Amino acid sequence: MTLKIGDPRMIRRAALSRHKNDHRDAETILDLLMRDISGDHAENEQSREMLDLLNYRHSLVSKRTSVVNQLQAFARSKGLPRFRLPAVKARKKIEEVETTQVERLLVSSRFVLCDELTRRSRPWRRGSRKRRIRKSVLNC
Repeated sequence: MTLKIGDPRMIRRAALSRHKNDHRDAETILDLLMRDISGDHAENEQSREMLDLLNYRHSLVSKRTSVVNQLQAFARSKGLPRFRLPAVKARKKIEEVETTQVERLLVSSRFVLCDELTRRSRPWRRGSRKRRIRKSVLNC
């Protein structure tokens, strides 16, 4: 019998799902043991950079979601129905609503912020590539 000690951060990165529970943790650890990936496995620089980029994109998308939710809440407070942002029609509807000067400033700055976050997160599209990237990172 052999005791293997693994870095919890590495084990967490190996998990395909971000929804944590004991069953998924056990499956992840079993998978790592069956592939014989030890805790002192050194990642190559390219893999680390890819994970850094994915984490950066995730933070951008989270911030963008927060800004869009704030715009949605503002629109609902002005009696507008729920709609998809940052659509051009939605922007026009929000801009046509009667607002105070402070509200106009807040809304326009949130639209600028939303556009910038969208622009910065575009180079790294989300999709099925994410799991392939994660698998390739673990296999390096």
